[in-house]
Parts: sequence; structure tokens; C-alpha cells
Amino acid sequence: GNNATEEESRARARPWIDSMMLTIDTAYNTSETYFLDGVWELYRYNVRFSTEQFDLNLPQKIDAVQGTNNIWYGGGALSHWNVGDIVHQSSMIVERMASQYGIQPSWKFIPAMKKKTNRKITAALIGAKVNPTISDLLGHYKLDGHMFADSIEIERVDDEEDIISTLPVHAIAVTKGAPIVAVGMLSLRSTHFFNDPNQIPGFSMLDQNKDGYYVALHANGVVRFHSMNPSPSVKSTLLVFDSKNMTDAGLNFGHLIKYGCFCFGVMKENSSGVITIQRYNRWAEDVDMFYFMKKVDEKSRTFWILIGIVLPVCLGLLTFGVIQYLETKNDTPPKENPELNRPVRMAGSLIGNKAQFALFDIIMPMVFIVVTTFGLVGFINWTVRPTDWTHDEHESSVQEPYPRGGSSVTGTSPQTLLTDAEFQVYLGFIVWITVVIAGLGLETFVWHHFLEGKVWDDTKARLWKFAQFLFPLLSMTTLGLAASNSYLALPILVPALWKFGFPETIM
Repeated sequence: GNNATEEESRARARPWIDSMMLTIDTAYNTSETYFLDGVWELYRYNVRFSTEQFDLNLPQKIDAVQGTNNIWYGGGALSHWNVGDIVHQSSMIVERMASQYGIQPSWKFIPAMKKKTNRKITAALIGAKVNPTISDLLGHYKLDGHMFADSIEIERVDDEEDIISTLPVHAIAVTKGAPIVAVGMLSLRSTHFFNDPNQIPGFSMLDQNKDGYYVALHANGVVRFHSMNPSPSVKSTLLVFDSKNMTDAGLNFGHLIKYGCFCFGVMKENSSGVITIQRYNRWAEDVDMFYFMKKVDEKSRTFWILIGIVLPVCLGLLTFGVIQYLETKNDTPPKENPELNRPVRMAGSLIGNKAQFALFDIIMPMVFIVVTTFGLVGFINWTVRPTDWTHDEHESSVQEPYPRGGSSVTGTSPQTLLTDAEFQVYLGFIVWITVVIAGLGLETFVWHHFLEGKVWDDTKARLWKFAQFLFPLLSMTTLGLAASNSYLALPILVPALWKFGFPETIM
């Protein structure tokens, strides 16, 4: 312990010493050995920086005074960990000493794990956006691969310069000589959750307006995430929130204690001008890919709102306008000239047929429903996935199920831009409109082939009551099949909801 006396320290060490000596010399007699006075020294082993010292930027302050008055600092406390890291830290100090005194060093030690990490970081920075601006950082982002959130908004901060002065430096940015060029704010209030984060211990206690991250953007495209609240409990909660699972959170927490932080991101811009940020955890050791952020193009969003709403409305007005025009022409008496009135008589004859006109009057609204629905589906596709027609390689295994553009097979289909969850929403719209059209078509079919022009008698009344009677049973069957993900629910759902075609909706 930190406060152990010399006697306590000797008593704890004696069994280990005896065991070691017996391994070396079987004739070793434990009863005839003793400690010499004045040679036993107490010292602390594996001293590390505390979380509070990291918050005070103590490692950076020590690094800043290296070489001042020709005094240099080294040892395990500066590298926090094992012998390899201590040797690496010492070799870097020697390199700085040689540079200061004009000497060319002939050797530098880099641990194998550090070499592997450096290769991963170099690969991550390939294609990073150089000299980005604040406008590149701010905006709405869609998230792929996060455990709780699927969209966020990075907002502008008012006191950017003051915030920059309080943020600790990051090894990746410092070694690349890249200063901070912009800072944004990512609050919990501007985060959309698809999975309840309150299952994380302590998350419900966070302030939705004040807790979150300051997002720092460097000149080399490196993006850093720093808690807006310096409270250790808030930082720990956010760490779990930004981990893949609890095991991953433990690794991230160990990295945080060892290096002061545990994550970073890399901003890139593809050939279509779309900004993306790839988030990584454990930058100093594992460089583990996590979630992927893709910026939403606000101009594209506005354009497709117009396409998805205004266009279907115009088509609907045009459809009903045509119907109204044909009805008006049907009521207008024909002129005397038989040649000029031939098209009018043909249209009147067509519309005059009651069955054909009724069918025409139903099919046109159904066409309008189809156009409107698919217009809305297109609108949803384009708002959740901004246009990006280039086919990019996947940047992480997390993104592997999520293509980011057209391919040689699908071309430029918007469906290729959807994640699995978003495609399920799209598929739900398709299934819904298919069921609605099938139900309306069933009513139209029964009306024109079995009911129209015929007298409503007791037989039809009994059949209608029987259809009403079967409705609850068929509905429960549909729910059971749907719960088991069976598409057999659909052919049962249509006659159940539309009462075997007895007209109710279209009447």
C-alpha cells in the first residue's frame, strides 16, 4: 500500500523472496536469512496520472517544460504503462535532446504495438479533408453503426475561442502539426435516439441541454469529441453511450485512464461533395472503427420536399380535373355538326356506360393514391439519404451491409442508399399501399360483377352478415401470421378488412 511501513513491506515481500531463492537453490534455508538494516527501500511502482491530473493538462505541461534550463524528465510516470512504453518515451526524449543540442540521433525505439497503431492511424487519415472550415462541420448528420442514436446535429458555439483554449491537445493532431480550426456543439437535445439510452446507468440524470460534446475540428481533418461537462460521472456515462457494448466500454475506460481520452474521428469529403466523419475508439492502441456519420445536404432536403409533396398534389389535382372535365362534357348537349361531335359522342358513350364510368371513377383516384404514396416514399428516401451517386468502397465492417451509392446492378436506385432499418420502413409503405389497392379493387370487383343492377335480397344480406362475423377471426389470424413474419397474413388481411368485397369504402 501507499502508507505501508518498512516492517509491513518486508513481511509482504518475504514469501516471494523465499520462493524465488528456493527455486534457485534447493539448499536455501529460510530460517537462517534476514534483512540487513539500512538497505530496504520503499518506493511506489507504476505511478500513473490521475483523471484530475489529465483534466489539468499535467502531461502536456510536463512536455512543455522538457529541456528548460537543460532539465529533462523521464521514467514510467510519463508513459503510464509497461517497459516498452517507458523505453519508447525515453527514446523520444533523447531525440528531442539531440535536436536541441544539434546532435543527430542514430537510434530510436518504437514498440511493435506502436508501429501497428501508427500504420492504422496513417490509413485512417488517407483522404482526410485538409483545411476544413466551420461550415463543413456544422449541420445534420445521419449515423450508421451507433448503438443508440441514428441522427445528430452539430451546432455553432458562441465562445469558440474560449472553448479552444480549454480543450486538451491530442497526440494525433499535435504530431501532425494540425491546429484546431473550428469547434461545434453536439448536445443530447439535438440527438435522435432509436434505442432507449436510459438503460445506461446514470443517463437519465444527464441534462439534455447542457450535456454532450464539444466537437473540435483540426486542419488535417481530425475530429475530437470532448465532454461539455467536466464531471467524471458525466464523462463515464457518455463513454458507455459511445461504446459498442459494456466490454468495449471497459476497454475504452482503460484507454481513457492511460491516455486521457479514448476516441477521435476523421472528416472526409467524397467526389460528390458529401461530408462524412468516421468515428474511432482507442486511438493509441486498437484504432477501433465505430460509427459512421454522413452529413445531410439541406439543399437536397428542400428540393425533395417539393418533389415529394408538391408534385403528387399537382398530379392529384390534374387527375380530378380530368374527371370533372369529362363529366361536364358528358352533360353538355352535342352541336349539330355530326363530324365535329363524333369524339364528344364517343366520350359521352363511354362515360354514359354506368359500369365503365364507375370503374373509371374509382381507378383514377387509385392511380392518384399510388402516385402520391410513391412520391412520399421517394421523398423519405431522399431526405434520409442525400444524393450520392458515386459508388464508394466501404470504410468499415460496420458499414458493410449499408451500400453508399449505386452499383453496376442497381444503377442509381435510391433504395441502395438506405440502411437495413430504413429499407424496412420503405418496404412497409409498399406493403401498405399494395393492401389498400387490393382492398379497393376487391370492392370494385364485387360491386360490378355481383351487386350492381341487382336487387338487394335476403341472400346478399346473409352473406354480408357472415362476412361481418368472420372479421374478428380473420383479423386475429392475420395478427398471428404477421407476428411470425409470414406474408400469408396479406391474402387474409384484405378480405378481412374489406368484408370479402362488400362495398363500404367506395360507396
